[in-house]
Amino acid sequence: DGQVSFDHRTMTTFSESDIREAFQTFDRDGNGFIGASDLHNTYLAINENLSDDEVDELIRMVDRDGDGQVSYEEFRKMVLDFNKRGAGR
Repeated sequence: DGQVSFDHRTMTTFSESDIREAFQTFDRDGNGFIGASDLHNTYLAINENLSDDEVDELIRMVDRDGDGQVSYEEFRKMVLDFNKRGAGR
């Protein structure tokens, strides 16, 4: 029927290694933070062109300390929170 169903109970949880690898994928300049240019370039690499406002909003959603970039700990917390929601905990 062309529809995709989504069952949150089958979602994968991520190991520390998975989280670190994902963070490093986004941290394109290797400075230990995900900034606007890192995020923009990562999305461009997968043929998604986000506006500056969209990139800024994505960062604001995760940036707990308000420094305008995402640290590893902020990224890790986001992933772990996602795991909890996906597992229905």
